[in-house]
Amino acid sequence: MIKINLNPYKKKKTKVSLPKIKIEQFGELVYFIPAAAVIILTITFTFYQSKIVNQLKSQKETLLTEKRKYKVVEQKINKLKNEYASLKIVLDKINIKKSIYKEFSKQKGDFTYYFKIIYNSMPDGIWLRSLYISRENIRLNGFSLNPLKISEFYKNLNNYSAKIKFKSIERKNNKLNSFYSFRFDATGLNKEGL
Repeated sequence: MIKINLNPYKKKKTKVSLPKIKIEQFGELVYFIPAAAVIILTITFTFYQSKIVNQLKSQKETLLTEKRKYKVVEQKINKLKNEYASLKIVLDKINIKKSIYKEFSKQKGDFTYYFKIIYNSMPDGIWLRSLYISRENIRLNGFSLNPLKISEFYKNLNNYSAKIKFKSIERKNNKLNSFYSFRFDATGLNKEGL
């Protein structure tokens, strides 16, 4: 039988074949190349791993220094909290004292009118040795050379007081002259006569 090619322009497919390499030609080189590749990869991995370990160590040192800084800051914060607590206690004490002083100032009395009453009532010729003033009463100790001046002082003081206790007049002598000492306890003073 005769074969005729009806499509002469079509080329026949040729099979491409790779050249066959015989391992025997390379001998020991076949075993050396994979071993060298494994060694190179191991060395590369070791260097890469040591580089990462060094980076992690430096990060660890950085974090440790930051941790120390934060501990110092935390200690300062605790110290400030303690100081704040002690200052708050002091502030509370000051506020208590302030409220006490405010209460005292509400109870403060005006004693100046007592002095005006004594000034207006005391005639010339009367001398005071001591003066005691409280909210309720006035105590006067004094002396005079004339007992009539003491009675005039008593009458004048009686205009401002609801009640006057009058201790008796004592006559006393010293080397130069004689004088009369007195003591008044006046209560219920009023400002109306001023």
